[in-house]
Amino acid sequence: MHLIKNEDEAKTSIEYFFINLPQSLTKCPTLFTKTLLATENYDYFETTAVQTIIKYKWEKYTRNFFVSQFQIFLIFFFANLSDIYYSLLTKELDNDSFIIKDERMIEVCIALKSVCSLVLVYFMYYEFSNLKSIRIHF
Repeated sequence: MHLIKNEDEAKTSIEYFFINLPQSLTKCPTLFTKTLLATENYDYFETTAVQTIIKYKWEKYTRNFFVSQFQIFLIFFFANLSDIYYSLLTKELDNDSFIIKDERMIEVCIALKSVCSLVLVYFMYYEFSNLKSIRIHF
């Protein structure tokens, strides 16, 4: 985008080089995103070209990532929910909430807790790698 001043001193946005846009985005793909992040002029985001690029990047790269992260979270959620339900279902309690009888199978408990632990380790690794990539040390 190129800004010029017209006779009334108002800034007017001129969009050009749409033909060369794919070539300029492939030479240094992160430069465009970094430039958008650094700008304080939010009017750039309202242009059709920028919206199209953001939508393309979302569909091509980011959407699949967040869908897979959500699926991994659902695995954790249902494994944890199953563990809680299984623990409550197979116990017999007296009037004082003490366990009289515990009929849980150790294999089922270990399997459910292992799935939950693996997902938590995966998310911890992901978060620490993000902290490392933005150079935050603790």
